Amino acid sequence: MQNSKQLLILLISVLLLIVLLPLSVWGLDYLTNPGLEAPFVVYGDYNGWNLQVANGWEKFIVKENTYNDGSRLRFFSASDWAAFNGSPITERVEGDDAQVWWSSSTKKFDAGVYQQVHNLTIGETYGFQAAALQVFETTNRSDPATGMMTRQWGVDPTGGTSPTATTVIWSPPEQHAAYSSGGQKYTWFWGSAGAKALSSTMTVFVRVSSVGGGSTPNSDQVWVDDAFFDIAPSTALTISLNSPTEALAQWSGAPRSGFTFYAFEAQYRPLTAAEWLPLQIFDVQSPAPPAGTNAAFTVQPGQTYLVRARTWHQRAVSGRTHQVAGPWQETTFNATNNSFSNPGLETFQPNGAAEDWQAFTASGLVTHTSALSYAAQSATPARVKEGNNAQVWLANAAFEAGIYQRVYSLTIGNSYGFIAYQSYTPTGASLAQSVGLDPAGGSDPAAPSVIWSDGDTASDWSLGGIGAKAVSSTMTVFIRSNSANSAPAVVWADDTALGDAATTSLSLSNQTPYQVQAAWSSVPGAGYTLSGYQVQYQADGAGAWTDLHTLADGLSPSSKVFTAVAGITYTVRARSWQQAASPALPGPW
Repeated sequence: MQNSKQLLILLISVLLLIVLLPLSVWGLDYLTNPGLEAPFVVYGDYNGWNLQVANGWEKFIVKENTYNDGSRLRFFSASDWAAFNGSPITERVEGDDAQVWWSSSTKKFDAGVYQQVHNLTIGETYGFQAAALQVFETTNRSDPATGMMTRQWGVDPTGGTSPTATTVIWSPPEQHAAYSSGGQKYTWFWGSAGAKALSSTMTVFVRVSSVGGGSTPNSDQVWVDDAFFDIAPSTALTISLNSPTEALAQWSGAPRSGFTFYAFEAQYRPLTAAEWLPLQIFDVQSPAPPAGTNAAFTVQPGQTYLVRARTWHQRAVSGRTHQVAGPWQETTFNATNNSFSNPGLETFQPNGAAEDWQAFTASGLVTHTSALSYAAQSATPARVKEGNNAQVWLANAAFEAGIYQRVYSLTIGNSYGFIAYQSYTPTGASLAQSVGLDPAGGSDPAAPSVIWSDGDTASDWSLGGIGAKAVSSTMTVFIRSNSANSAPAVVWADDTALGDAATTSLSLSNQTPYQVQAAWSSVPGAGYTLSGYQVQYQADGAGAWTDLHTLADGLSPSSKVFTAVAGITYTVRARSWQQAASPALPGPW
C-alpha cells in the first residue's frame, strides 16, 4: 500500500510538472495534422484508388487556371501514390505519409491545400512553413532550372479560404527544381509566409501551379509534408539614395524569444509594375540562408518604388527544427532627382517616417509616426507648425532618435543652410533638440562629418538651424532629439527648409590688453537679403558658447568687443542668415 501511495504521489508530481512547463517549451499545436498523416478523408475515386485529402486540410482548385475545372487533377495520399506507381518507397520528409496531387503533364492546373488556424491573438505576427516537392515532367531537359511549375506558400490574416483573395499574402514564387536525368535530384523546399493576424483565425495555403503543355502525357506531381505554424519576427526597413540612379535598401530584424535567427529576404519593384525583383531571396538554389542586411539597386529618377523585406527565425519543436518568415515590411520610395523633398513633412510611409525621409534610432525604444496618426491614437488635437501634418517620434525612456534625408544634385563648394522646428511634451522632459548637416552625404548621425546645431531645450516649436559648405554633390540633413530622462516623451518636427546660404568673414583684433574686437561681414547671394548675424565666443574650446551678437540684434553693429582673460585661448565664430522669401537660412559658422 505504501509503495502504491508513493507511486501515486510520483505520478501526480510528474503531471504537475507537465502542466507547469511553459508553452514555449512544448510549442503550441496551432495546426491540425501538421505532418499530413493518415487518416485521409476520401472524396471520390480514380480507377479504384481513393481520391483523398489529409484530415484537417482542405483541397482547393483555381478553376480558371486549371484544365476542365480540375477533371484531370487528382489528390492522393503519398503512400497510395507510391503503390499506384509500383514504387517501394513513399516519398515524404517525416512521419509515414504526405499529401500528393498530380495531373497529366499536358494539362495545366493551379491547386493546393489549405487549413484555417483558430484561437490566434489579433495583432500578433505569425508565420507558416511547409515542405513541398514538385516534379514537373514537362521541364526542358536541357535547362532543368527553367520551371514549368511554381510553388508558393500563403497566409490570409483575415481567415478567408479563397486562394485568389487579395487578402492572401504569398511567398515569392519558387520555380527551381532539378531534373533527375542530369544526375541531380528533385528537391524539397520549405517555403514560408507570414502576416499580422487581423482576426482570431488565419488561413494557411500551399499552392502549386503547372502551365501544362507537355508533348507527352507524363505526370506533373506535388508532395506536401512537414507543416509548421508559430509566432514570427518583425522587420525594420529603410531606403536611401546612394546617387540619383542608385538606391540602398537596409533591413534588420531579430528572432523572437526562444528562437534563433535564420534568414533575411528583400525585394523591390516599380510601383507601376506587378513583378517583384530580387534584392535577396531564399529559394531552393540558395547555397545557404541569406543573412545580408542591405542591397543596392538601380532606380530611375522620378520613379516611385515599393521595397519589402522580411526576417526568418527558427526553433526546434518535437525533435525537428522549423523556420518561419515574418510579415513583409513594405516601404514606398520615390527616387526623386530634385534637391529636397517633402519639407513640410506632410505625407508618410507605412513605417511611420515622412515620405522621402528615413527614421533613425540611435538609442532607446522609439516609434515614428505622423502627427495625424498620433492625434487619432491619443485622442488629442494634432500638433503642427505649418500645413496639415508633422513628424512624430515617441519614446518611453531615455532615447536618441530623429529623421534624415539625403539631398542630391548640389553644387560642390556652395554653402547651404537647413532649418527645422521641433516641439515636445511633457514640458519638463528637458529634451535636447538639434539639426545637422553632413557635407559628405552620409546617413550615420554619429559620423564625425555631421555638423550639429547647439542643442535647444525649449519645448514649444524651437527653431534649429545649421549651415555647411558642400564637399560633394550629396548632403544629408538631420533632425534629432535626445533625452537622458526615464520618463516618456513625444517629439514633433515640422516646417523644414534647405537652400543656399551666405558665408561670413570674421576678423579679430586686440583693442587693449584684455579687450578683443570681433568684426564680421557677409555678402548675400543673388536675389537674397541678409536678415541677421550670430556671433559667439568660447573659452579654451570647451563649455557653452557666449553670445556676442544675436539674430535679435539685427544687421548692426558689425563689430563688438568682449573681455578676455590672460592665458586663455578663445574661439570665435560667426554666421549670417539670408533669405529670398520666408524663411531665412543660416550659413556655415
